[in-house]
Amino acid sequence: MGKIVHEYIDRNKVEIAVKLGTSLVDMYAKYGDIENSLKVFNGMGVKDVLTWSAVIIRRANHGFGEHALDYLAKIISGGIKANDITFIGVLSACSHVGVVDRGWTYFTSMNDKYGVTPKIEHYGCMVDLLGRMAHLREARELIRNMPFAPDAIVWRTFISACKIHKNMELVEEATVNLLELEPHMDGNYVLLSNMYAQGKKWDDVVNVRRRMRDKNIHKIPGSSSIEVDNVVYEFIAGYRSHPKSKEIYEMLAEMIEQLISSVLQDMNDKAKEHALAYHNEKLAFAFGLLSSWVYNTDCKDSPSL
Repeated sequence: MGKIVHEYIDRNKVEIAVKLGTSLVDMYAKYGDIENSLKVFNGMGVKDVLTWSAVIIRRANHGFGEHALDYLAKIISGGIKANDITFIGVLSACSHVGVVDRGWTYFTSMNDKYGVTPKIEHYGCMVDLLGRMAHLREARELIRNMPFAPDAIVWRTFISACKIHKNMELVEEATVNLLELEPHMDGNYVLLSNMYAQGKKWDDVVNVRRRMRDKNIHKIPGSSSIEVDNVVYEFIAGYRSHPKSKEIYEMLAEMIEQLISSVLQDMNDKAKEHALAYHNEKLAFAFGLLSSWVYNTDCKDSPSL
């Protein structure tokens, strides 16, 4: 849809001013089309700090961290004043590249050198950077010394890093803090319960579930969405209300058969059972395949996976 709008703009010779150009740069980059994003960017006669920031953030998000950091130097040399959004992109780029020292340098110089006061989003980026690189105690200290109370996003970022690096002590501490912020969020209790189960703390698992029951909190089933012909379809595990449920489950059965014959043959029975369950992601994926048949040249009556 965005490409259609862009074609309309070009066909009708609509002037691509700063705001419109920035929107196109951001749209293409969010989609992952870096080539067209840069084509629009390079074709813009005038760019403001938001234009540059969009390029930095999206290139960082798509794995071009070093390139994203290069754009900060171009901003400065071009006489444009970097703002708080710019530094979200810069710190995110440091996180993706994994350069802790450079991240600290940018973070500590934001106020003194660039006149930008760090916000909670910047602290969150630093927690992410430190967490990715297993500097968990340093990240925890940064959270403690923030000039404002950490929000749920900061805690979830920290929890994710602690889980990756298997520090259950810090996961528990962070999850307790998260529960204080969001006492009625079902996912937080599930996270804590799963953590206790992983550590075989069954009494704690029971206590968490009892707390959910006492607060009348129910786990909301996860869902997966897929867009087909400009319509978004949503699936949950075991979903059978779709008009094409029969065909979807037949497609899923074929997917599973091919998985068994290839990647799943070395799994134990329990892991295989989990992998083959009718999860919402698999149902959505099966529907996507069903809706976009790709026929073999040898056999036009059967789909090719």
